[in-house]
Amino acid sequence: MSPDYYKILNVPPTANEMEIKKAYRELAKKYHPDVSKDKDAKVIFQIINQAYQVLLDKDKRKFYDAKTSFEYANKKKYGPNYAKRAEYFYKAQKARENYYRSINHPLFDKYAFIVWFVIAGVAILLGLYDIISEGWDEPGNIRGVFIGITMMALLIAGYRILHPKK
Repeated sequence: MSPDYYKILNVPPTANEMEIKKAYRELAKKYHPDVSKDKDAKVIFQIINQAYQVLLDKDKRKFYDAKTSFEYANKKKYGPNYAKRAEYFYKAQKARENYYRSINHPLFDKYAFIVWFVIAGVAILLGLYDIISEGWDEPGNIRGVFIGITMMALLIAGYRILHPKK
């Protein structure tokens, strides 16, 4: 079972960065090997330092929280391999996050915008062709033009929102 870093630093699991830093400084002043006369001060300080590094880094803390909650909730259910399963869960989550970051690339946005803009232009041209060839008689003939213009307006507005001028 993992050590409880929240108990080591004496902070609640909802502690923010400032509370963690404050608790670490207090414990570091007390247990630093250069200051403390305790023979185990070096080991205690290393444990405090490890807890501080894990809780201060957002990714490490997220993994630690997932791992410990998985350990406590599922120890009886999954047996001794619960830590490996928690690590697998965390790695799968990181892989999903990296995938979503990769498809949100600005170049991808630009090409997707161009493709949809071309589709909107084709819808306008086909609508105009219907109007020219069949006339204004039927209301369905103007539908293509209306859809194309609406699509272009939404694309331009969305692109300006997502990519404001600097």
